Amino acid sequence: MKKTIKSTINTSFHGVTITATLEDLVKVLGEPSSICLDQDEKVQYEWLMETKNGIPFTVYDWKEYHEIIPDSEIRWHIGTEHEFQSNVVFSELFDALSDLYPNHDDFDDILDELIDDFEENPDWDDDEPEYLDTPCDHCVAPDSCPYNNGYDY
Repeated sequence: MKKTIKSTINTSFHGVTITATLEDLVKVLGEPSSICLDQDEKVQYEWLMETKNGIPFTVYDWKEYHEIIPDSEIRWHIGTEHEFQSNVVFSELFDALSDLYPNHDDFDDILDELIDDFEENPDWDDDEPEYLDTPCDHCVAPDSCPYNNGYDY
């Protein structure tokens, strides 16, 4: 994906959105093509882009009407000329956003290493728990227990 010099005038919303933070979109798409910090406006941030195959598209917030905090997730609208193009853009954008974070396989490998380390050097004692040879005061004299409430144990 890259900034486009192609016209995006014929793009529109076809029901496809993507949830992301402003911060992450800037990492993936670069700085927005336009920014309007007036919270009464329908669009505050907009990117004019094209896919790796040259499909022009826009990504923009729609009617958020509040300050968009850089690390808060919101739903971003994708504008294209045709609905199928919106799905192509979504796929490319989703892949790019996913690349920002470790994938599940990496996480599973890290977790497996932690489990192996823990099994080799456990922090707990495997001995049987110790039990008292005599009953506690509560069991010996249930009438004297403040929690008894008249019940026999």
